[in-house]
Amino acid sequence: MRFARSLLVVALVLVVLAVSVHARPHRKAHRKAQGPLAPIAVDAWNFTDPASPAAAGWKDALQVPESRWESIRADLKARNYQRPQSAHDGSYGVDVSSEQSISTIQCFVSKGYSYLIARLFTEKCSVDSNGAQTVLNAWAAGMSHVDIYMSPSYGCSMSAADQVDATINFMRNGTWRDVPFGLLWFDIEVGGQGSPSQNAAWLRAGVAQAVARIGSSRVGIYSSASQWSQVMGNISDMSSFRLWYAHHDSNPSFDDFSSFGGWTSPYTKQFAGDTTLCDADVDLNWC
Repeated sequence: MRFARSLLVVALVLVVLAVSVHARPHRKAHRKAQGPLAPIAVDAWNFTDPASPAAAGWKDALQVPESRWESIRADLKARNYQRPQSAHDGSYGVDVSSEQSISTIQCFVSKGYSYLIARLFTEKCSVDSNGAQTVLNAWAAGMSHVDIYMSPSYGCSMSAADQVDATINFMRNGTWRDVPFGLLWFDIEVGGQGSPSQNAAWLRAGVAQAVARIGSSRVGIYSSASQWSQVMGNISDMSSFRLWYAHHDSNPSFDDFSSFGGWTSPYTKQFAGDTTLCDADVDLNWC
């Protein structure tokens, strides 16, 4: 009887071991069948949260290979941070002052817009973090070129140079880890400014800092003939920098351009403002 019980115990142990050995590869196979993790939704990023995917590494969160970012940087440097097409080739672009998702920017691209300009500093004396995310999204969506612009905050406690530094540093350091961009544009239009001489002093200081940080070939001025004269008076010492001028005549050409501020030819034209494209509020540009 005892011998029979011993045989029964041994049999039960063997059964348990057999089940265990059989189950292990099944669990492993089940894990493998789950596949890689799904890409993180870019729209859900929170760049101010240290535990967010962006803080952990925006390149990984965006699911874009590091080799792609290195290729973008190398391409930008090779063409001196200018747009891949030469001026006057009839390429279209958009500029935005609010965050745009990858899917929206892909819609822009599908409609023939090849470059994007995003706001990175506001007239309220603050960096626009949504603009930085838009830059990331634009590259990921397939834009061939991405610039940034800043709206001067003339009455801000930060100096012009500090505002420029805040803009560039936000793109280069910390969480952002050197986000690629082409030109930095200074948005000169009516609103919040002081006297023309004060405004000119601000602009000269800001431009000088930008040139020191990223070089003169990457600095540009946005304005129009009427806005320039109201804000900057009759100064012409900015004309060595590229001009992005505004004339909302719905005509994507430079036929309407008249010299102002010392500029005799433009680089880009904003030909339509406050337009809806792909359900987004944008301005339309041409070069």
